[in-house]
Amino acid sequence: MKKKRISVDKIRKTLRLHIELNLNCRKIAAVLCISLRVVKNNFYDDKNYSYINKEIEKISPGSNGLIFLPYITGINSPDLNPNAKGVFYGINISHKKAHFARSIMEGIAYLIRKNLDYFKKVNINTNKLISLGGGSKSDAWNQIKADVIGKDIIITGEDEPTSLGVAILAAVKLGIYKDINDAVSNLVEIRKVYNP
Repeated sequence: MKKKRISVDKIRKTLRLHIELNLNCRKIAAVLCISLRVVKNNFYDDKNYSYINKEIEKISPGSNGLIFLPYITGINSPDLNPNAKGVFYGINISHKKAHFARSIMEGIAYLIRKNLDYFKKVNINTNKLISLGGGSKSDAWNQIKADVIGKDIIITGEDEPTSLGVAILAAVKLGIYKDINDAVSNLVEIRKVYNP
């Protein structure tokens, strides 16, 4: 029988929920919606997110030098600092509302990449990135994540992924499926994959 290797993050710089031996969920960046909501409420009050996504697609990668540090709620992972603040850097006269919105998406994507780089340092290999929640509905942001991170971004067809995850774990523990991979292959529908 092959032994499963447990990767240990001794200083716990990442938020990890242990599910079962050698399988854990990693919450990396849950601040996109909060950050984008700030821009929406201040710049796009009368527009919906679909409109903002269309505007973002018109902006070139790099947001014409506008950089967003996505720490408006502090830093959770990998460098815990609850006092950190968000920053827009490099603002110039050419920047429009869409530059700010796109730079938020790019800043979050780079934060995800920073976490993945940290995982590599502590021998945690990440071979799949599944995007969930409201941000996963944005074609523009999913493509930005794929391009910045250099990995496929997988979008599932599930509207309630948390509930499905709990059901998968229960089904495995009840013996309905032999393991999580078996349950996932039978229950999770991949709706779309964004390639870098």
